[in-house]
Amino acid sequence: MVWNILHKFRIIFVLFFFCVALFIIAFYVQLSITVDAEKFQREGNYSKETLLLFSDIAFPYNRIRKWNEDIKVEIVNADKQNKLSITEVDSIIHLLSPLIYPVKIYRVSENGNLKVHLNVDSVPISTKNAQGFCYIPPLIKTFSFNIKYAEVYNIWYSPVIFHEFLHAIGLQHPSKQYPYYMTICGGYTFKSLEDAEVLYNHLYISEEEKTIIKMLYSPYIKSGLTKEEFLKKMKLQE
Repeated sequence: MVWNILHKFRIIFVLFFFCVALFIIAFYVQLSITVDAEKFQREGNYSKETLLLFSDIAFPYNRIRKWNEDIKVEIVNADKQNKLSITEVDSIIHLLSPLIYPVKIYRVSENGNLKVHLNVDSVPISTKNAQGFCYIPPLIKTFSFNIKYAEVYNIWYSPVIFHEFLHAIGLQHPSKQYPYYMTICGGYTFKSLEDAEVLYNHLYISEEEKTIIKMLYSPYIKSGLTKEEFLKKMKLQE
């Protein structure tokens, strides 16, 4: 019996240090990630304002996280959802598809890696008045800055599912309010009722956000790239 306990302990000990070694290797590999500023800039001739916006909303926790494999969208309990909600998800997929190319995004009925929870009563966080939520497994669970799995939630009375999809593909809230409306924004002051009617709809995405998403999924922007390295290579100062 003692031998069995010692044997199990050795196995656990070896597995633990194996995981630690993998984490350290992955960490140092990610440290070497940079961006070819000339090729990246040649791709879109981006203005300073666009580059700074990119640095603001495309570096959650100060590093790039993005998908490098097909995004298979699965609506949880799809048979219990209304047709309008499902059509909205399909429309979001259609809108994002050309922006994240060459990564493909499409809907599946099972075994999805992006789970969509529609019209729920609550989200799995304690934030007061949260109307939606996006979960992406942390680095400690994946050993990779690539996004391989995500879940998005939408409270039944709040149309924020597109906002959560933008988190799921790698965007974060901006650090300040910009003079134009963005779906990824946590808040925005509309200048008129007409603006609110045009901009605040379930499927609106600004031209600025479209550009940022295309930049994020550029082949020159790699998962793990730090915000500091990006700003240095692009010769930008915050």
